[in-house]
Amino acid sequence: MDPEENYDLTESLVGGDNDAYPADISMGSNNRNTSPTTRCSGRIRSLPTLFFIVTPMIIFIIVVFLSAALIPTDVTSNSSKQAISLRDSMMQYLARHIMPYDVPNIASLGFQSNGQPKPDGMSDGIVDQTVYYSIQAKTLYPWTDSIPQDVYFEYVVPYAVTNEPRTNHRPLLFNALKDSLKQYERAAIENSTQSTQDQIKEVVKLINTELWALMGRDSKPIVFKASQTPRIYDPLSVIAYGYSSCTGLAIMLVSALRSVGIP
Repeated sequence: MDPEENYDLTESLVGGDNDAYPADISMGSNNRNTSPTTRCSGRIRSLPTLFFIVTPMIIFIIVVFLSAALIPTDVTSNSSKQAISLRDSMMQYLARHIMPYDVPNIASLGFQSNGQPKPDGMSDGIVDQTVYYSIQAKTLYPWTDSIPQDVYFEYVVPYAVTNEPRTNHRPLLFNALKDSLKQYERAAIENSTQSTQDQIKEVVKLINTELWALMGRDSKPIVFKASQTPRIYDPLSVIAYGYSSCTGLAIMLVSALRSVGIP
């Protein structure tokens, strides 16, 4: 080794040149003057490039995730989910408060007994129909918005009033009264200033006036006839015979009011 070169090596090892490192010596005399600061600055200059490449990708992934998680994709599907949830709540309420003498017929009424599938032909009992039209009434008539849920569940949703025969009268009454109540539907009174209480009073009076002729047979209205309970006191029997005593007529009126969402 040349003495001068040996001197340079010694100087670098003992710290004569603060910018030189032993790792630089093995690379030959051409790299002897390349300092760590110079090498690091090359790596540092590459960081902004990496930042501008990676950052947009991260932002894009976050935006896609938030869009999928937070933005509703279908208003109709949300409404359907709400209706399904309300239906389940009504069914659960009726099942918890079922009348004792209905328990033996729980399957034929339309309840799912003990978590078991319903028997063939029993998938749409009167309970399902009653709940369905209870939801339809809430959709159609604005006064149902002011009725507390516990009141609605207790005095509108039930499929029977007392121990009268269980019959599928809810769809019949709902559809029979629909034309008479057209003027009270949400779309018809959207800008009305009439109070909910006044609406309910008018509707109750209207139903009590028109129900008996609407549901009568052979152009004859339903009339009072004494001493008919318990032979004729459920709504379908009253409609079929065209008469009933106090109990049957009262149950008929209550059932009609329930069909349009009035407790």
